[in-house]
Amino acid sequence: GRKSVTELVDRYDLASRPVRNLLIAYLTERSVNVDYSTLRSLVTDLGLRFWKQVEQLAPGIDTIDLPDDVAAAWKEAVRWRTDVNGDRVPRRGVMSTLMTVRGFYADLIRLAHEGPSRWAQWACRPRVSEAEVKTNRKWRLSLRSEMHQRTRVRAAHVGELADVAERTYHQMRTLLNAARTGGLGERFDIESPPWMRLDGASHPQAHPRVITVDASGGPVGRRLDMVIEEEDAFWGFAVVELLRHTGIRIEELLELTQLDLHTYDHPDPAVGKVLLLRVNPSKQDRERMVVVPPELAAVFDAMARRIRAAVGSTDTALPALVAYDYGECVNSEPLPFLFQRTAGRGLKGPTRPMHKTYVGRVLNKIVAAADLRGPDGMLLDFTAHDFRRIFATDALAAGLPPHLIQKLMGHATLATTQAYAAVFPDDVIRAHRAFIHNRRSLRAGDEYRDVTAAEWDKFEEHFAKRKIAIGDCMRAYGTSCVHEYACEQCKLARPDPGAQPRLRRTRDGLVEQLDEARQLGWLGEIERLQHILAAVDDKLDEIERAQRRISVVALTSPGPKPPSS
Repeated sequence: GRKSVTELVDRYDLASRPVRNLLIAYLTERSVNVDYSTLRSLVTDLGLRFWKQVEQLAPGIDTIDLPDDVAAAWKEAVRWRTDVNGDRVPRRGVMSTLMTVRGFYADLIRLAHEGPSRWAQWACRPRVSEAEVKTNRKWRLSLRSEMHQRTRVRAAHVGELADVAERTYHQMRTLLNAARTGGLGERFDIESPPWMRLDGASHPQAHPRVITVDASGGPVGRRLDMVIEEEDAFWGFAVVELLRHTGIRIEELLELTQLDLHTYDHPDPAVGKVLLLRVNPSKQDRERMVVVPPELAAVFDAMARRIRAAVGSTDTALPALVAYDYGECVNSEPLPFLFQRTAGRGLKGPTRPMHKTYVGRVLNKIVAAADLRGPDGMLLDFTAHDFRRIFATDALAAGLPPHLIQKLMGHATLATTQAYAAVFPDDVIRAHRAFIHNRRSLRAGDEYRDVTAAEWDKFEEHFAKRKIAIGDCMRAYGTSCVHEYACEQCKLARPDPGAQPRLRRTRDGLVEQLDEARQLGWLGEIERLQHILAAVDDKLDEIERAQRRISVVALTSPGPKPPSS
């Protein structure tokens, strides 16, 4: 639960009673306007990293008007921390601590003007100089540059990460079903390498344990609890999909409930029904609505059906749970949370709310399975906040106005949104928008006239000609085919699942022609046929990926809870 300001400060056992009382009074004043997690950070910076270290450097000191040598010694000491191995390493967030202390001194000067009888005795010159404020600005710019580069590198791989998350879930689901039907020591070869079940439990609540086996049939690797592995894979897939499609914070993700999904009938018949997600106010106390794309709606449906199956319910409503907010140290009201773990049993019940530690764990599993590497060849790591920055960057690159991205992200100012987007700085955006406005004003007025019947017929004819044997041609309006109608090799041809048999026949014919060319030594023909064959394989792979996406809607959930005797 929450602790009072006095309890938070007294954790550090400060020797100076006057300064201890000052910190309690100041932090009590600040606690009115900050949330509890921010208050705890302030207590840590001012109580532990500032005054506790000052007392260690100058025992018996009783004033915050520090001598120059003590202030210099403290600023040097606070730049370092001791890691788990006992080594002294640089503190990465030292500038944040210095700015908190400078703000403390500045607030005391302001308070001394408002209430001199109470605060005037503590007003003094700040011990963090203006030069160090400039250093903080440089540090923040450097940090922003690092985050932009991190976002650019990971944005190129987020689609691949999503594919790995989906594929991993389907693999774990298949393994779980096979393990449940197998007995003790039974081997199943649905994956490579093959697997073997290590336990013989057959009751519905059993957690099958499996292990990989080598060519001789001997067990290798580590034992896996397939119920836990399947659950982790599913929620890892759900987390990746939700974060990359909405850009919400991890705290907001864990607070989503069934009550936050709303259907909106758009006045435009061409749009129809729209599924909206209400994001609960968190950091800035501003709620917002996010449009849910169809693929994400399918994931929400799979989550709900999974939770209902875990509790053995046929009702549409999800079970209401009480979640503990570890940042604010408060319990929520009983709510039908969307992120409920479903593999737990015992005192916690059939489901329980998720914590950000679990989200980080399942996300790390997906990242490890993806084995993605950056330009330097090093393995990439993803955090939940990386997806938020990637979402803002992609939205800006797609042409969404910055002020709309600000609303979607829930930022208080447009400057914050610009700091997230790793594509264009603010001045480039403003200059480009002014350029577009001026260009429109200089264009001929007849470009804005009503379209004629002949022009409209030509427009419709273009889209009618997009339909091809293997699917749809996605070339831009007003352009002709630049690939000489070699649709199987064209990146603009989007294959249709119904064209899969045709593409397979084409592939079989290409294989026969390739064999003939190899027998006759037609090297140029071999090269041409191999190029076409690779393009046809890409089209077939694209159809299979689309079918896997569609199959998410029909995801099967774990069996219902058996009736109690």
